[in-house]
Amino acid sequence: MPSRTDKKLQKTKKKYKVNWLRTAIFAALVLMVIAGGIILGFTVHALKDLPDIEGVDFNNYSVTTKIMDKDGNYVEKLNSAENRIPVTFDEISPNAIAGLVAIEDQRFYDHNGVDVIRIGGAMLANLKAGRTVQGGSTIDQQLVGLVLLDRSEKSYTRKIREAALALKLDKMYSKDEIITFYLNRAYFGRGAYGIEAAANEFFSKSAKDLTIEESALLVGMIQNPSKWSPVSYPENALSRRNLVLSQMEDIGYLTKEQRKQFQATEITLNLNKNHTTNAEGQLVTTNQSFVDTVIEEALTALGIEDNDSELYTGGYVIYTTLDPNLQSYMYSYYDNDANFPRSEYGDLLQSSAVVIEPSSGAIRGLIGGRHVSGERQLNRVTQITRQTGSSIKPVAVYAPAFEAGYSPGSVMDDYPVNYNGHVFNNFTRACKGLMTYREAIKGSVNTVAVKVMEQIGVDTCYKFVENLGVTTLVPSGAANDKNLSLALGGLTKGMSPLELAGAYSACANDGVYIKPYTITKIENMNGVVLYEHKQEMHVAMKESTAYMVNSSLVSVCGESGGTGSRAKLSGRPTAGKTGTTTDRKDYWFAGYTPQYACVVWMGYDQPKQINSIKSAGGSCGPVFKAIMEYAHQGLAVKDFNKPSDVVSVTIDTKSGLLPSELTPAEYQRSELFTTSTVPKETSKVWVSRNVCAESGGLYTEYCPGEPVSKVFLQREVPWQNNIAQGVSAPADSALEVPEPCTIHNSSHSSSKTLTLHATLNGNNVELSWNSLGDNVFYELHRGTSSGFNASSANLLTQTDGYAYTDSIDGSQVYYYYVVAYSKATNAPISASNELSIAGSSYSGPATPVNGNTSTPSKPSGGNQQTSTGSLNLSLSSSAGSVTLQWSAPGADNYQYFIFRGETANFTANNSSQIAKDTVITSTSYTDTSVSSGHTYYYKVLASDRNDTSKNPISASGSVQVN
Repeated sequence: MPSRTDKKLQKTKKKYKVNWLRTAIFAALVLMVIAGGIILGFTVHALKDLPDIEGVDFNNYSVTTKIMDKDGNYVEKLNSAENRIPVTFDEISPNAIAGLVAIEDQRFYDHNGVDVIRIGGAMLANLKAGRTVQGGSTIDQQLVGLVLLDRSEKSYTRKIREAALALKLDKMYSKDEIITFYLNRAYFGRGAYGIEAAANEFFSKSAKDLTIEESALLVGMIQNPSKWSPVSYPENALSRRNLVLSQMEDIGYLTKEQRKQFQATEITLNLNKNHTTNAEGQLVTTNQSFVDTVIEEALTALGIEDNDSELYTGGYVIYTTLDPNLQSYMYSYYDNDANFPRSEYGDLLQSSAVVIEPSSGAIRGLIGGRHVSGERQLNRVTQITRQTGSSIKPVAVYAPAFEAGYSPGSVMDDYPVNYNGHVFNNFTRACKGLMTYREAIKGSVNTVAVKVMEQIGVDTCYKFVENLGVTTLVPSGAANDKNLSLALGGLTKGMSPLELAGAYSACANDGVYIKPYTITKIENMNGVVLYEHKQEMHVAMKESTAYMVNSSLVSVCGESGGTGSRAKLSGRPTAGKTGTTTDRKDYWFAGYTPQYACVVWMGYDQPKQINSIKSAGGSCGPVFKAIMEYAHQGLAVKDFNKPSDVVSVTIDTKSGLLPSELTPAEYQRSELFTTSTVPKETSKVWVSRNVCAESGGLYTEYCPGEPVSKVFLQREVPWQNNIAQGVSAPADSALEVPEPCTIHNSSHSSSKTLTLHATLNGNNVELSWNSLGDNVFYELHRGTSSGFNASSANLLTQTDGYAYTDSIDGSQVYYYYVVAYSKATNAPISASNELSIAGSSYSGPATPVNGNTSTPSKPSGGNQQTSTGSLNLSLSSSAGSVTLQWSAPGADNYQYFIFRGETANFTANNSSQIAKDTVITSTSYTDTSVSSGHTYYYKVLASDRNDTSKNPISASGSVQVN
């Protein structure tokens, strides 16, 4: 039984619990009062100084956004003189009104300006998504927001003020008046303000005549005329129109069958060919392309990409990077058709150009196309992506190579290589052979660019280009850019002129990439800064890499043989590179000085081959030069900054190493290296050889008189086998060691018989033979039967001498002969008689000496096979031509090479080869490049295409052309 004390304690505990409950309730009430007070205070504050809606003229649409140039001077305005035709409610198609209500405010005719149900639904949807996915503003709220408030302000204060004003608006005007105000004020794109102007612009009709599907298209565009433009983005527009049609079914305006019927129709426009512009004609003339770029950048900067009509009616002041004088010059230049190649196919040959200041990334001038009319048309600087051709090589191949330790003096051999069935050829189909990277850049050599990319790695080059601000590369998939085609600009999606200009600007800016931009800051109508540009920049390459690229591209424009000579500025270092796609559909010139970078593109909007352009340097180069000459007026001449770790060293241009004592002067050049990559080895590609004074071929034992010593090129890695692939020999093959003399050989010598002598001395056979000259070595063979074949197994000795003693088994018979070989060619030139020697104790039958004097086959052990067959060449001539006919040497697959000279002893080499660009597989050829009264000498070489290890078969002949 509890004591009295315990009962008292229990009462105390109960009392204590009740006090906590009361405290909690009281605290909750206090918090509710405080929260209510805060909300009330916040609301009162939000409603403070609320605009007087009663004094507002909703038919006053004059809200101007100003655009300023780089010096803060006014240059353009958005919508200060608008293409607007106000209409009354009765002049608007009921279809347009129904569509607007369906997509923007389905309870428009039921609420009093604010739709509480819609706001609640939007809040739930946004909370569920974790972000803003649905708006709750009614047509009333949107209208007062456009007219009285700053809609770029994203705050609850604006929402409260907007709702309060919408309630007042709904009391002051009828629903029909409100919807008329709204449709007269809305922006629809292409300079059309209001439903009447939009109907005229897109369908060439009045607003009252709009059909259901036309109405759905137009009202669907209001929130973002750019994104849902049927002209620029027809697929987006169709999707948006069909959404509006579905909403019209939801409100009962359409039946399900009607909705399906209208959604199945395609968009059919009837654009107004007399598109109007503002009264001063500014927005579609000098600055139009630049302004279009500013608009796109401003929408992103203000975060109103989905509501671009706000930019046109928000009263902003946009400060830009525009140089108005340069822009005006560029516009005037592009407006003159005489500055451009003729157009074909009935289409205008288009072109675009952009000028960037590399040190800041500021875009100073921009032309988005030729004869651009109307606002926000296709901008061919920012909105197209095309394959770049060779203009990508400096940033995709050579800059990564220099970054990896190579230099403009590094050497690669220019001739095609087969990469898994794909052969990358040069544009001219010819190749020059060993050359420096600088020469390859200057001449736009494709084969070298591909080999360099393969050498340093495709992934390395891909990442390097991405790091230069290029956003359109494709990393994976069936079609991607991680392959060797990247070296030649064969891109999956292509690249925009603006991004290529940004990449080149990094080289001009000592390796620092700065993202190009047009806007420095944006203020609202009250002078409050809403956006201020911050440079997006990073180091993309070493200063030494940038300088080597700059120097190499200066050679493109300033040295003989460079493809950019017509783009060079007078008296200034000009770096640049041409670009032509393989199919000749796109032509480029990209270049820069230390002060400005510029890219020029030419092509058709629907890509097709351009026959009126012969070269990028000859078409885009002059445009580049004209623009850049103007841009540099009044500027001091400035050189590219040379880093302290870049030095100049004289090299051998055929090896990239230090010149040897044999390196000819014309193949020595001062070239750039970093201090850590300066070559230390001496070139080994030049050799000295003795040649025949008469023929110029290698001196042989048959040549009369003294030999002449000459220097020749000798590759470390031979280029042979490319002729078998249908590719002409590289030009520098003419510098290589020649074939042995062809006019002095065994057929011209009667004193070059090789005679073998032998004497038996006990069990030793003493053999000797006569000398055939200093340029000969000998191989002595021994067999055990007469007529044996020479081989490495029976070789006794290889020697420059003329005697040998052989120890034998005295009970056997042995057979000997010696073969003489040319040191120049390793080919057999004479064989001796065969001798038989019986040992001193031999007891068998007599063995007479066999005088075998036929030339034995060369000892086995090599891989060279001997071709068989005869060509039976015949020649015939007529006025101005020679016809060669021959027979196939066998059933194999042969390719033929034809050489021509005007002397009997002409040398068959790259210089004397004709029909270089033709793969000859037939057994006849007509040579039309001959002259009457001349005698011509021909040589036909047959190469087995199925077995290149065989020696070619040849035939020669001569003919006089009458």
